[in-house]
Amino acid sequence: YRAPRTDSGTSGSLHPGHKAGPWVASIATRSTLGVQMDAAVAAQVITAVSTLTGVVLTLGATSYLERRRAEDNRELEQARLASEHTTWLRDQRLKAYQELSRAGEDGVQFVRQTLRSGLSTDSSKALEEEWRDYYITIRKAYNKVILIGTQQVRAAAEALMEAAQHRTRGVIDRMQMDDLAGIDDDIRTLGRDLGRLGDAFLDACRSDLQHPAYN
Repeated sequence: YRAPRTDSGTSGSLHPGHKAGPWVASIATRSTLGVQMDAAVAAQVITAVSTLTGVVLTLGATSYLERRRAEDNRELEQARLASEHTTWLRDQRLKAYQELSRAGEDGVQFVRQTLRSGLSTDSSKALEEEWRDYYITIRKAYNKVILIGTQQVRAAAEALMEAAQHRTRGVIDRMQMDDLAGIDDDIRTLGRDLGRLGDAFLDACRSDLQHPAYN
């Protein structure tokens, strides 16, 4: 018995050795191409993700370094400004301390010479003028020290100013009222105290200006 042929001329049944038709080969080819395309796409995705990750990490590292650099620059600038301010403050204090120290020395000479000479002359008007000029000078110097000086220096300046202003003014008032009993000794004591207070003020200034904060 012979099996009938189909229109295509092939037998109705296929045996194991029979060759596959064109449509079977096409399906196999498409399947292979699909696998290859999937692998290519996967490789592209992996490459893209790796590249993106690298870019993100690079941007993150760059941003961190820029922030650190900005912070370092800011700290350096703050340190520079603080150093400049410390130097400026020391210079201003030095000038103020020197000015009051000179005024204190002038006060000693005023008491020892001008006041003592006023005891033997009738020159109250001239004495008053000299006192006014001296007082203006020492008051200006004193105000500067009180404004920018340290606590220790201000305390020494206040003691010096109390003697230079109030005690000296008290002696002048007594002279103008002819209250001269024991005034010669008072003048010597006042001159000696002004010198001692001036030395104490200088010691306080020296202690401040030699402080490690200025170095």
